[in-house]
This record gives sequence, structure tokens and C-alpha cells, in this order.
Amino acid sequence: SSSGGRASQLPMLTMSRLMDVWSVGICALEAIFLQPVLRPFYNDWIEETGSDLKFYQWLGDYKSDPIVAEDMKEYIAGIHQDMANLLEGMLTKDPSQRF
Repeated sequence: SSSGGRASQLPMLTMSRLMDVWSVGICALEAIFLQPVLRPFYNDWIEETGSDLKFYQWLGDYKSDPIVAEDMKEYIAGIHQDMANLLEGMLTKDPSQRF
């Protein structure tokens, strides 16, 4: 089937309590920005490739750009540095480095 080929392209997903840390971090970030913060990436890559595979590969690639980067990092640092540090730690892609 066509889904078997796609599944072989996705990275292995490891479940842990750190997924809850990630989820709370994303919810907090979206509360700050009052919008889904990952939607622009998702929409751009769907439009570019016709698939969500690139988005999921980016999320699973610990060496790719972090979630909290550039303009987003500057914006949340302006709110409060402790909050910026907390969100950055919660949203680290590599679970072994996440708060």
C-alpha cells in the first residue's frame, strides 16, 4: 500500500513524559502569539510538496532549526526572559535535552 512507503520515511517515534512537556510548551507559545505557531511551516510545506512529510521530518530532525528561533525568540524574550528560557527548554526538539 502507499502508506507503507511513507511510514518507512518517517523517523522512529519514542513516547515519553517529555511529550507532555512539549505539548504544554506549544500551548503556552500559542497562547502568547494567539495563533497556531507551527501552522505557517505546515501550510508552506504542504503547498510546496503536496504532502505533510517534510513538516514531520523537520519536527523529528533534532539538528534542524529549533522551534523557538529568530523573530519568535526575540518576541518572547521581550515578554520575560525567564518565560523565554522556559519555552525554549520545553520546545527543544531533542527529548534528551528538553526540560
